[in-house]
Amino acid sequence: MLIPENREKHKKRSLSVSRYLREIRRPEVVTSETLVLAALLAFVGGYQDAYSFIGRQRVFANAQTGNLILLGVNAVSGNLEGFIRYLIPVSCFTLGILAACILRSRVGNGRFLHWRQRVLILEMLLLSVNLFLPFGSLDIVANSLISLSCAIQVETFKRFRGLPAATTMCIGNLKSGMENLYAFIETGERQNLSNFKIYLGIIGVFVIGAVIGAKCTEHLQQYAMLPCVLMLFLPFFLLFTEARDVE
Repeated sequence: MLIPENREKHKKRSLSVSRYLREIRRPEVVTSETLVLAALLAFVGGYQDAYSFIGRQRVFANAQTGNLILLGVNAVSGNLEGFIRYLIPVSCFTLGILAACILRSRVGNGRFLHWRQRVLILEMLLLSVNLFLPFGSLDIVANSLISLSCAIQVETFKRFRGLPAATTMCIGNLKSGMENLYAFIETGERQNLSNFKIYLGIIGVFVIGAVIGAKCTEHLQQYAMLPCVLMLFLPFFLLFTEARDVE
């Protein structure tokens, strides 16, 4: 039988262990960070890039690194038309980042919609305009809208399962994935292997989206953006389970 003093120490020790277990227990993943949402958005990201590259004058509407390189090449060669072609999507991408920040900080959550759902509505509207823009003379407008949409998405959804990740480009995911694979090889920590699989899965779905986007663009032409827009309804409805107080 424990004397009162020892009983008190035992109680404090039990509380300390309980508190420690609560701290190390993995927190519940919010809807906007689930792997289902990551897969849906990565598919859309790959689809958009294939659509803009194949159907809209070989512009990478999502990955701006390629556009910046081609912008510089055209500037050096004195090709003003080519320079403007790549300058506009880069500029729209930067504006899209600002737009997402404003929606998060100034607009916030409404009574019925989470701010991320408002972002998805805006993204769907921007992409839907492409359905009315024929290939050719209006490609620069289409690419600008896609770049704007891409930037909004990448700034709004940037963590999944607690990991920083992008759904509209792959280089950061590839880097983080290989870092986690190396860490697993060195330490044997299973969490690093799990992280590697998550990054690999996001990249894989992105590629699948690009393949399907390429095929749809070849057959549906300007209307190829329709499946992409419809796909965004899925994360929109899933986010109804997101708590209103989640940022």
